[in-house]
Amino acid sequence: MKKQNLMPESFYQIDTSMSIDKLKRAELSGEFVTGKVIYWDSIDNFLLIDLGNNFTGIIPLHEFTLYNEKSVYYLIGKEINAYVKSTGNVILLSRRETMIDSFNQICEGDELCCFITNVSKRMMFLDAGNGMNGIIQLKDLTVSRITNPNILGFYKNQVINARVREIDYDKYKIILNYKDMFENLAYVLQPGEVVEVIVLAPVNNLEDGYFAYINPNTPAIIDVPYGIKIAYGSRVLGIVKNPNLKHPERLKLNFVSFVD
Repeated sequence: MKKQNLMPESFYQIDTSMSIDKLKRAELSGEFVTGKVIYWDSIDNFLLIDLGNNFTGIIPLHEFTLYNEKSVYYLIGKEINAYVKSTGNVILLSRRETMIDSFNQICEGDELCCFITNVSKRMMFLDAGNGMNGIIQLKDLTVSRITNPNILGFYKNQVINARVREIDYDKYKIILNYKDMFENLAYVLQPGEVVEVIVLAPVNNLEDGYFAYINPNTPAIIDVPYGIKIAYGSRVLGIVKNPNLKHPERLKLNFVSFVD
């Protein structure tokens, strides 16, 4: 197994100078090659992969994934990494082995670069590269009071860094934590400092107060002048009133203006 620099596969590029010698060296050394999925044969259960410079290879379904055929359709037209299994009459590739090797290289606490494949109301789904799937549950996304990750501006195919909280080796699943990647700014902000926040929802017991979000680890309450209504998810500027080091979750701001 060769130590890999893990990152989303879309960051890798196809080798436009690919040759049979390079493929044979990759087969012997255990290094992966990058190719684009151009076709899925659902009858014979294999993917056709463009390796660059008119070289193509195939990945049988059993060498592609530990999951199901849905993940095959998702990657058509995208770059993937794969080991070279054979360079005979047919260039045989395996993406399944790159996934297994990658899982064996990561540990709890590692920081991974991922891209978001889907955002639901309860969690975000991510691709950490080489076929590794990850999730971030709502409780690991932010300490703020939200009911949907979309409100924080996350979107499909966005690239983010997240920390490995747990690894499920039986299901080959990574549980990631996003909020712990950030410092709680309530401990360093000074009165009078202006910061940008995302407004979440009105505070029930405050006539002109809104829950707000500075970063995933820094919630706040922003006071808004009477008559100004702010939509859920709006970005505004607020001025720090009174950082409360004893109760940082009670950080207070005064509304300054909307962000253009």
